[in-house]
Amino acid sequence: MTRRAAFGFATPVFYVADLIAARDFYSHVLGFTVDTCWPDGDPQVLMVDHGDAHLMFVREDDATQRSCRSEVRIETQGVAALHKHLASRVTVEWGPEVYCYGRREFSVRDPNGVSVIFTEETADEPGGEG
Repeated sequence: MTRRAAFGFATPVFYVADLIAARDFYSHVLGFTVDTCWPDGDPQVLMVDHGDAHLMFVREDDATQRSCRSEVRIETQGVAALHKHLASRVTVEWGPEVYCYGRREFSVRDPNGVSVIFTEETADEPGGEG
């Protein structure tokens, strides 16, 4: 039997129409650090980091349809506290809620339509306002 290589973390790539709005949202609202915004003046590529979460955005002027169907799930701790912090800064799409699969989650939407879901494991019973 052949041994398969183990994967490390992955970096999702989102094709967005407004790279500057993505940069501002992820850095100023969600607290990501901008790793790359290239080239200066008219950026085409953005990479942001927050702990082990690494996201990449590529500007594509005709990206509206594609990005509005995109989502990224970010594993975190303290979902309730994060929800409280973000609720005054951005519209919460849904949650926080505890789901039957043992996760507490809520979602916000970035300026390009990407759904950003914050999730943590929990032993709490399923239900709203987890």
